[in-house]
Amino acid sequence: MKKKIKLPHDNAYTRLAPSKIQGIGVFAIRDIPKGVNVFEGETSKLIWFSKKQVDGLEPAIKKLYEDFCILEGDNYGAPDNFNNISIGWYLNHNSKNPNIICNSDCEYISKRKILKGEELSVNYSSFADNHAHLAKNRK
Repeated sequence: MKKKIKLPHDNAYTRLAPSKIQGIGVFAIRDIPKGVNVFEGETSKLIWFSKKQVDGLEPAIKKLYEDFCILEGDNYGAPDNFNNISIGWYLNHNSKNPNIICNSDCEYISKRKILKGEELSVNYSSFADNHAHLAKNRK
């Protein structure tokens, strides 16, 4: 008997699309049950380093860090390689009614059932000191 091969879409719940919140957003392509790790299987790693290492970079490169990274105190949390950035880094900010939470392992968990076609959002303040900065600069 052949072992069933897991296909790339088996854990896929989302895709990128234009957002009414801001720029590009993450949208459900199927219903997502409450409590699901929405990006399970994503393989890029989060790395941490001093903000001072970014301060002297050319503006276009520095903007990658400002737009996509977590800032905690004087340290950035970033994808291990911007060429491998996860779809989760495109979640838009929602301070009033986010449908995603970020747990202590930086996993994005559905806070409630999310319907197909709905945009996913997270409150940046749940995982970043600079949530207002991120919300302002993700344009």
